[in-house]
Amino acid sequence: MTNGQGQAARALDIPAWKAVWYIVLPQAIQKVIPPLTNTGIGIVMNTSLASIVVVSDMLSAGCGAATDPAWPAPYTETYLFVAGVYVVICYGVSRHSLWRETRLRERERR
Repeated sequence: MTNGQGQAARALDIPAWKAVWYIVLPQAIQKVIPPLTNTGIGIVMNTSLASIVVVSDMLSAGCGAATDPAWPAPYTETYLFVAGVYVVICYGVSRHSLWRETRLRERERR
């Protein structure tokens, strides 16, 4: 809490915990959401667990399907499916972040 915020809270006889909850925390959340979302997207993109599970399982299923003569181009479809799952996850996280940011801006205007 900055010095001016603390003085204003004391002048209005607001307890310290309420000043932190109603004054400082909304400002901190507004500043933290965009970098936190970027970190979350980076984690999704770089996580080794997701790459091991998704890529190994899906690509091994595609390699297994390659032996099936009824499926003419399994590698292309498998790679497109893995890419689609990846894009859907990253797009969903980024849209959720945008929704949070606009909601915070609307709350700030009030």
